[in-house]
Order: sequence, then C-alpha cells, then structure tokens
Amino acid sequence: MEVPFGKPIEEVYDGVQTGPVLGSGISGVVRLVTHKATGVKYAVKCLDLGLVDTEAGLMQLREEIFIMCQLDHPNIVRLEEVYESHSEIYLVQELCLGGELFDRLDEQPDYHYTEAECARLIKQMLCAVRYLHSKGIIHRDLKLENFLFSSSAQDSELKMIDFGLSKHFRYGEIHQEAVGTPYTVAPEVIRGRYDERCDIWAIGVIAFLLLSGDPPFGGCGGSESLMTVRANILNGSFEFEPAEIWDLVSPTAKEFINTLLVTNPKLRPTATVAQNLTWLEEWAHRSKTDSDNILNPNVVRALVNFKEFSDMRKLLCEVLSFTLLPEQIKDLRKEFETLDIDGSGEISLLSLKQVLVTNAGAGSLGALTEEEVEDIFNAMRVKKTETRIRWHEFIAAGLSQCEVDDRNLRLAFDRLDNDHKGVSIKKQQELHYNTFFSIQRYFDWIRYLHFYISIYVLISFPI
Repeated sequence: MEVPFGKPIEEVYDGVQTGPVLGSGISGVVRLVTHKATGVKYAVKCLDLGLVDTEAGLMQLREEIFIMCQLDHPNIVRLEEVYESHSEIYLVQELCLGGELFDRLDEQPDYHYTEAECARLIKQMLCAVRYLHSKGIIHRDLKLENFLFSSSAQDSELKMIDFGLSKHFRYGEIHQEAVGTPYTVAPEVIRGRYDERCDIWAIGVIAFLLLSGDPPFGGCGGSESLMTVRANILNGSFEFEPAEIWDLVSPTAKEFINTLLVTNPKLRPTATVAQNLTWLEEWAHRSKTDSDNILNPNVVRALVNFKEFSDMRKLLCEVLSFTLLPEQIKDLRKEFETLDIDGSGEISLLSLKQVLVTNAGAGSLGALTEEEVEDIFNAMRVKKTETRIRWHEFIAAGLSQCEVDDRNLRLAFDRLDNDHKGVSIKKQQELHYNTFFSIQRYFDWIRYLHFYISIYVLISFPI
C-alpha cells in the first residue's frame, strides 16, 4: 500500500464507478466490473480512505488486505488484485453469481433447508473456518450475509467473504475488541475476552438458522430488543421450537448444535473436532458414492507428469491457475475434495499417498511407490516451507485438464508485466522466491506475442 501509484484501475476495468452495485457496507461499496482486455467479470470493493480517520482503522484495513492475500481455499472468495488511488483502495475479487446465503434461505420451502442440504453447507463452512484458524486468522463476523454462492446452481459451493473484522492471532491469545453481528456474536465476545472459538459459536447459530429459519437467540429481523438478545446469548438459552419443524430434525443434528452453542468457549469444540461430530459424519457417509474415492485417471496422469516439469514450466502453470474461472476448474474441484481426506482445505502428504497409490494401482499407470508420490508432492509445493498442497498448487499440477483460453493468457501476462503497477498482490506475496523474480525480469523485455508462444509450447508439449 506504500508503493508509488501505478496504472489507474479505470484503465483496466469498466464499471469501477458506474457498475451495478452488488453490495454495500460501512467500509465501502461492491460493484460489478469487467476486465477490458478479456471481458471477464469481477467484483470490486471500493474502500474510501476518507472514512478511515484513525491509525487503528488504517491498520485494520491493511490487516484485511494482508489476510486476503494469504488465503487460498475453494470455499473462500479469492482476492485478484489491489489498486490504490489518492482517496480509495480497490479490492478486485472473484465474482460470486449465486447471491447471499441469507437470500437463498428465504427462497427455501417453509424458509428453511433440508437436513441434508444444511449438513452440506455447514461442512463447507467448517472447512473454511478450520483453514482460517490453521493460518492463525480469526474471522470474527461469520453470518449468513458473509457467505455467497459461487453460482446460481442448486448445488453451488459457498464462498466466505468480508474479512474487514478479521485479524491474525496466536494460539492462546485473548482478544477484547467488541466486534461482530448481534444474532451470531458469541457470549465471550460480549464479555470482552475471547479467542478463535467465537467463530465456532457463529457456525452453531447458522446451523440452527438453516434448519429452522429462525435464529436461536433472536436479533435477526425479529421484534426482540438488543438487550433481550444479549441476555439470551449470555445465558445460552434457546429452545428447539416450533415443534412442527424441530420434530422432523434428527437428534444428532440437535446434538451438533448443542455442542457448538456452549457458553464456555473452553468446552466448545475446535473446527477440526466439529467436522468429525456424528451429525456431519452421518450425512457425509449418506451422500458419498463409490466414485467419490476414485480419482480421474487423467488427473493422476497429470500429477505424475507434473513432477517432470522444469521450474519455469511449473511457475507458468501456477500463474495461469490464478486466472482460471470457476467453470474452468469445476471438474478439478471434485478431485481436490477426494484428495483432501481430512477436510482441512489442503492436501497432506499422507492423504496424497493414501489416495494416489490406490488410484494409480487400480488404473492404467501401474502402481506408484511412496517415493514417487513424495516426488509429486514436492513438485506441487510452490513454497517449500509449506507442509501441505494448496488449492491453486493442485490446479497448477492439473492444468492440462482445464480448458485454458486466450482470456487466461492475457490475464497472466497482465499480472506479470512489471510496468503494470496494479500487479496481483497475491502473486507478489505468495511467490517471493528466486524463480519468480527471474521470470519477472524475463517478462520485462519479452513481447506479448512471444509470451503467447511460450505459454502454448510449455503447456502443450512435453519437455
């Protein structure tokens, strides 16, 4: 945020000031914009620096941007680029076309979800929360409005958004700031001494809401006063009512909610433990089919081939992975979930061995040894200090299974061009290693046509 101003965002995107408003809040307006060179649509959040009148406010703004730069998870909205002018900061984010969970809930029969659908959504939320906490990040404002659907499809995935109140934390650290939304705020936040488990409380509230259509403690458009809602939360007092709804809900679902809505945060489960509670395990087992544990043989082949790529070719694949649109990677999403056995939002070496050895042995590639799987794992890790494979690292390795087109090539070039000061902060922060700087120097003098030829040759032909 302290670098010299680069190319104005209006030169890169249409609709920055005039595009349809997708949402608004105290921190700014979110508009629909179109990338001029490719026609790809994004959501841009405009943050008015004139409204940030304290150093603490500026620090929180920096924290929001830094946190979003770190995140790489299929259920968390992706930050594409950051632009700064004299009076605004613009966050260019992936576009979620399915609307808010809040609005989708109102469209359900009897204004609540079925238990099966609720379990599917809560599973995705907990996966995102677990990922956040594993990175030392606490959200602090989880609510229906902060989950968007990626598309309008009935089975669309959720995306967690809005990290304006999020912050980094150290395990065991106590926070005191009064933040959050009345209907999902945890009792310990009201008391002024809390940790990351306040996010787990919010998930419990959301589960109750999705199953019944009403919040357990009030405060969501109801007639209760804020003092009444506050007292209900502090006492942890709620009932599974009305009976005509809750009598149809399983005992394990009620047990799940009771386990998360414990007023003493020390007795509340972590996200990892919550993922393995009986209710979610039961519905995960019911929704699984035999094919869910089988990788596409072409994906297995792509992973095996990836370990033989040169460093330059791996890097280009990784850069391109961040330009792919949801429809281009939807098939890889299922494969990623198959490899993410423990639901952490990343792939461990143990999980990769467990799935890949079995799938390769059952397919046409022949059995893979543990050493070969370790080589594949190491090849996919962009940052060698990381012990798990991130979402876009997996996409990069499986890039041959995606339909890369001209739009992706233009975006990739645009974001690696040093003369374009609006270059992706995510790439600047995630790829600070020697190969990245060498490729940046390379792109300083390479022509646009040469870039196209290089990409096609590196992706389409073996080394």
